[in-house]
Amino acid sequence: MMVGHTVRTTTTRATAPLRSADANVRKRDEAILSLADDLVRVLGPMKGAALKIGQIIALFDFGLSNRATRDEFAARLAPLFDGVVPMEWSAIEKVLARELGRSLRRLDIDPEPLAAASLGQVHFAMLDGTMPVVVKVQYPGIDSAVRADLKNLKLFAKVGGPVMPGLNLDAIIDEIAAEVARECDYIAEAGNQARAWSLCVDHPCWKVPRVFPEMSTARVMVSEFFDGVQFADIVAGDRDRAEYAAEAIYRFYGGGVYEAGEFCADPHPGNVLGLPDGRLGFIDFGLYVRMSAESLADQTRVLRALIEGRYHDAYRDCRDLGMATAGSVGEADIVSMMSDIGFWFLTEDQVTITKDVARRAVTSLFVPGAAHLSTTRHTALPTDHIFSRRTDLAVCGLLGQLDATNRWGAIIREWIDGRPPATEMGAEIQRWRQGR
Repeated sequence: MMVGHTVRTTTTRATAPLRSADANVRKRDEAILSLADDLVRVLGPMKGAALKIGQIIALFDFGLSNRATRDEFAARLAPLFDGVVPMEWSAIEKVLARELGRSLRRLDIDPEPLAAASLGQVHFAMLDGTMPVVVKVQYPGIDSAVRADLKNLKLFAKVGGPVMPGLNLDAIIDEIAAEVARECDYIAEAGNQARAWSLCVDHPCWKVPRVFPEMSTARVMVSEFFDGVQFADIVAGDRDRAEYAAEAIYRFYGGGVYEAGEFCADPHPGNVLGLPDGRLGFIDFGLYVRMSAESLADQTRVLRALIEGRYHDAYRDCRDLGMATAGSVGEADIVSMMSDIGFWFLTEDQVTITKDVARRAVTSLFVPGAAHLSTTRHTALPTDHIFSRRTDLAVCGLLGQLDATNRWGAIIREWIDGRPPATEMGAEIQRWRQGR
């Protein structure tokens, strides 16, 4: 009898922490689901900015404990994404006439939009009767509407702050404001896209749509039409095709971050297409970052120190960049955080990126109770590095959807150390560059 009592007591003591942990997880899940309801109520009227905010909020589901709860979170947020109703063609036609004038006669435009988003909509057209193009048209008055929306974004911080204390919501709001302002400027976006196009003309692995600057204004942008399959179709399709797409995605976005120092900072499933010739098509260059030579060198120095196991040097460099002040976080904290989120490219071994791997990378930084939450709250990245790290995480998310396997770290050494190509795709790209 005494033995049984002892066993039951020991078992109770052993399982009590587990029950407590489970209760905390359930409580956190309930709080985040409640946050989704509050966000829809707060952001629902904000037609211009809601989608951009929602793209960042989408990272939050990585903190939920199981697939069913994550699906529920997505369902509750759906009104933020599903409520975009295309504008009447008559209103769009007025914008086109005002912006393009006589040049509008060069376009034969389908009045039925291909897509409608928070800031504008896209129509298929034929340019000069021969060239298939897409015409991106900004909603009339959207710039002033967005400015009004952004004044109310502090509500987002009040709603989300207690649930996601690991996020600097004020900084995120500032970033959203700057990003949406950039995406309202189609002249700047056309310039970004033209630059990206010039860097990959006749590229063997990917393609960027050509822009027609003479047909583009601050509120209208005309560019080449890509007839391709969606990212979801690549995920669900042939395994070899998925692996090829994964490496191309990594080389396009990651190569920009680590080699060129200029990159599209919006890796997103909607911005990746599978083209009929086997290449990938990359679209949407509203957010395009050009790092200074100094920032690129700083980033490379920290990365190389981590790869080579010179952790004290990496920490010192982070301190010099202002990422951490004396006494705020120690060397072990910084190195552990960077190693956990970048482990997949800090080794030259083959690594498979799954959805769970990608989810854990974000969870470790932002979710209450996460391993690196405290470190995240006590570090500050320079602006260029905010975008490059965000791009890293977003690319990891795309690779996770593809269940991709590669020697990601060996590829990165091509970029930062000038090593020979680690893969056949790398060799193909090298031959293309040599022939330019």
